[in-house]
Amino acid sequence: MYSGRLGVLGNNRGATALVSRISAGVTSRFQPDWILADPKRGRAERLARLVKSRFPAVTPLPIQSDALSILKGGQPMDALILTMDTVEDTRAVLQAKTDTQTTSYQLVGQGSGGINGARIGIVGTVQPGSDWAEQNARIFFQGLSRVSSAASSRAMTSAPLTGLVLSQIRHVLAHRSATHLGQLERDPWELTGGPLSIFFGNKLLPMVPVVADRSDSYKHRVETARQSVDALPGAAWRSFEPRQQFVAGVLTNGSERIELMKVQATREGQRTVTGVTVFSDPVRNVERKPARFTD
Repeated sequence: MYSGRLGVLGNNRGATALVSRISAGVTSRFQPDWILADPKRGRAERLARLVKSRFPAVTPLPIQSDALSILKGGQPMDALILTMDTVEDTRAVLQAKTDTQTTSYQLVGQGSGGINGARIGIVGTVQPGSDWAEQNARIFFQGLSRVSSAASSRAMTSAPLTGLVLSQIRHVLAHRSATHLGQLERDPWELTGGPLSIFFGNKLLPMVPVVADRSDSYKHRVETARQSVDALPGAAWRSFEPRQQFVAGVLTNGSERIELMKVQATREGQRTVTGVTVFSDPVRNVERKPARFTD
């Protein structure tokens, strides 16, 4: 059974939602001295009070600090939960963590174009030795960091519909993150939903990042997305229903363009792209409002 020290880096509303969904059985898998860290004043202390009220046996250690400082400071942590405010902060920690640290992450955001942008959530887990999952997480966050800006939750939730939708997505992601905490000894494709998922179109779907060149035609990008899903490890297909949809997140090299393509198996056993949503496009986005991510 998994046993180690847990660090929750970023103590925002995503972290609160996560702690509210963790079961007592899951907490018993970790050492009782959890590290809680956030650079904003009072956040870590508030989360520590919630942790203590839900799990009296846990002794949380709240620290006002950014995640990278905690990692570089030598705090021993075996499992990391990243519930931070920005794509760039999440990407930086995924880059800086050690090979022995299990790392789960979740983020909510909105695509370019202001209130008309697609609203998504990203959730996943990288385990030691899971090179495929780690590489794909880094690829996707590198692409997102090119197209997104940080935004306060107040700014993003000023539109009531956006606030409601992001809150709903946040709670779906928290449930998945809490589930993964109870599965850390499993292989990547035995994790519920797989190692990387995206909440998109009212569903939480497994996702595969895909890198395209700027010179690639639309037809070529669609074919690359189809092939990337078709080439998934056999364990991936054994973990899901035969008609399971996947999302190929197509990131265009040297560009801010990101397309989310839904890929599904046909009755003949082939993969076909059934829908495409542009998450970010500097050409179409005449308002020049970037994608935004928050707590």
